[in-house]
Amino acid sequence: MAEEWVPIRALADRRGVTPDAVQKQLKRGRLDLPWRRTNTGRLEILVDLDTLPPMPEPDTAPVVAVLEDRIEELQATIQRVILERDAERAWLEHERAGRHADAAQHAAQLDVLSRDMAAQLMGESAKAGRAEQQAESLRQEADNLKARLEALRRRGVLDRLLNRG
Repeated sequence: MAEEWVPIRALADRRGVTPDAVQKQLKRGRLDLPWRRTNTGRLEILVDLDTLPPMPEPDTAPVVAVLEDRIEELQATIQRVILERDAERAWLEHERAGRHADAAQHAAQLDVLSRDMAAQLMGESAKAGRAEQQAESLRQEADNLKARLEALRRRGVLDRLLNRG
């Protein structure tokens, strides 16, 4: 016979009840076992470890079943989220490819427009150059005509032609 002082919690675990239940059984006299308080104020009970029934195995089947159901639910959710993520990625890649294609098309159009504008500017500057040359030649011709008119006035030829004098 191996008697030993054990805490209430150990006895409660061995019997499959709570420590409060063991304390109440001791108070009501339903457990006829000697007990004592330790220096720390905890209760200990003197029990024969050979006669004490082994700790019952807890029935974990309902908890395990609930947890397995929850695991399956979470795995299904994970699969759904992965599929949604992959679909979103594919859509984003499609959008990115479309935007790259649009950007390339716009760049090509911009290149064509810039070449056209450069050609127009070259044509306009050539026209402006020719117009400036024509304006300059017309100014020179006007200056020449003014000079001839002045020369004719100085000689009095103009007055004779107009019968002024």
